[in-house]
Amino acid sequence: MVLDADPGERSGELTLAVALDAARSYADPAAVVADARRWSRYVGIVGADADAVASFAEKHGIDDDFTLDDRDLWRAMADLRAAADTPRHVFIGAGPEHRRIADHVEWEYLSAREAAQKAEWRLEDAGRRSDQGGVLGRVRRAVRDRFDWPF
Repeated sequence: MVLDADPGERSGELTLAVALDAARSYADPAAVVADARRWSRYVGIVGADADAVASFAEKHGIDDDFTLDDRDLWRAMADLRAAADTPRHVFIGAGPEHRRIADHVEWEYLSAREAAQKAEWRLEDAGRRSDQGGVLGRVRRAVRDRFDWPF
């Protein structure tokens, strides 16, 4: 895990990592990242598949402050915490596994819904998400994000 950005004038005291699954739950992920940059020094999307994260970021026009490699998410989050020179580290996740990671590597945890409520970010419509659930939905998202296919 490498911090890929010079925060320049950003003087926030927060490093914000958004799990790929959580980023997918927002109606406008690019707007979420842009808004978070107003009060964060570092903002990025993290996930177990670095190629899927890079594809998602590119597809949505997100300039990610993190460069992922082929580490598992647990190790990547620990390395990011060590590299980021901010007093607060917040992980926006999408489920119990993400909460366990945050607790283990000493990040504050917020669910995607909690973060949306606090920051007034819009979640994707439930009807649009309902066809993306389950194993088939995860496979579709993985393929779509990796290869930029429209299904």
